[in-house]
Amino acid sequence: MNNASVVTVTVATDIEIKHHGSGRFSLLGAIDFDSAGQVMAEGQKLFADHDRVVMDTAAAEMSSTAGLAVLMEWASWCEVRDIELVYEGLQANALAVAELNGVTMMLPISSTTASRNEQPAINHFESDASGS
Repeated sequence: MNNASVVTVTVATDIEIKHHGSGRFSLLGAIDFDSAGQVMAEGQKLFADHDRVVMDTAAAEMSSTAGLAVLMEWASWCEVRDIELVYEGLQANALAVAELNGVTMMLPISSTTASRNEQPAINHFESDASGS
């Protein structure tokens, strides 16, 4: 990819969306509740002219529900407009937040991201055979 063609949009302090061309984007920085609305709106503007969007989130901090809310809203917004959206590079902590909130299935995550972050499920509430 030619870095000369990358368009960087600074959304808020320490948050950027980079457009690498052909509907490929990357999100960098930590989304919080103060910046979530601005990040969401800027992404929608950038996605509007594309039939397919691939968003690399590997450099984004998604440890709160604010970042997750942005990803979910983008997914919903794209679906209504028949824009195919795929998230790549979603970090394990972001997937954990999504899983805790029961919304993992609502996120269009690439198969490579999902398989890279797969870990065996642990049931901490399973009782032993004696019933204790």
